[in-house]
Amino acid sequence: MNWKEFMDVVRGYNKTHQITAESTQAEKLKEKIMSCGSRSKHEIIELHKEVEEFLKSDASEEDKNMVRGYTESLAIILDAIKKGLL
Repeated sequence: MNWKEFMDVVRGYNKTHQITAESTQAEKLKEKIMSCGSRSKHEIIELHKEVEEFLKSDASEEDKNMVRGYTESLAIILDAIKKGLL
């Protein structure tokens, strides 16, 4: 695969995984978690609360499992905030 083909694959992936108004709450949370490195401490703490509320909601187990699959990085960053490392 050459560079152009690779970039075409990346663009296609990005287009099919783009967050839109029709995206589910789980998809939106997943995207927020994936971009938490560019968020402030306050935003990360609020995101954690949002994820907790989502996991307590009546959302489908499939959606909850999708979100759970991305929470490790959020937990690590939140722990660093709590320990005063960030």
